[in-house]
Amino acid sequence: MAVELKPMTRRDLAVVRPWFEDEDVQRFLGGPEWPARMLTLAETVAGTIFRGATQTASYRWIALDGAHPVGYIDCGITDRWTVCDDDGTGAPVVVSAIDVPAASVALTVDPSRRGAGIGRSMVRALLAAPEVRSVELFGAGVDPDNVASLRCFGAVGFVLQTSEPDWEGMLYLIRERERRFRRGNHAHTCP
Repeated sequence: MAVELKPMTRRDLAVVRPWFEDEDVQRFLGGPEWPARMLTLAETVAGTIFRGATQTASYRWIALDGAHPVGYIDCGITDRWTVCDDDGTGAPVVVSAIDVPAASVALTVDPSRRGAGIGRSMVRALLAAPEVRSVELFGAGVDPDNVASLRCFGAVGFVLQTSEPDWEGMLYLIRERERRFRRGNHAHTCP
């Protein structure tokens, strides 16, 4: 299956909001107010610091199977990928960083369409999107109990960055962009 991504607008909230009423979506991502809050944040996020990285762009898309909305995907782009820990007061402190343009990805699939490979198709479409062409590392924070998301990201080449949850109880999966360059008349792919 292949999906098409279209930028999400406020008009799409009527379609997406019911997905966020699902118990699993609320537990792992957020409640019905979450998509509207993400659209509002997208308008003001560039240049803000989040967990020691500077956010440079933010995108929200609706995934379409033909003309039918089947999923929501969120992507925040930063100047680097950071790993944080708790400083003892509940505030994050950066403990390591990978200094390449990075994207943090979150998604949900229409609960009535789960199990059909839509999540994997959404991530593949994101990786090919022109808006993220400059991104070299993609990451996703996943609750350890969210087996479906762990499998989804793993199936499209994301690997666990650490085997233990972080200070907020999340596992992080990352995937580096395949680098393509030309030498002579041949294209080469470097992992």
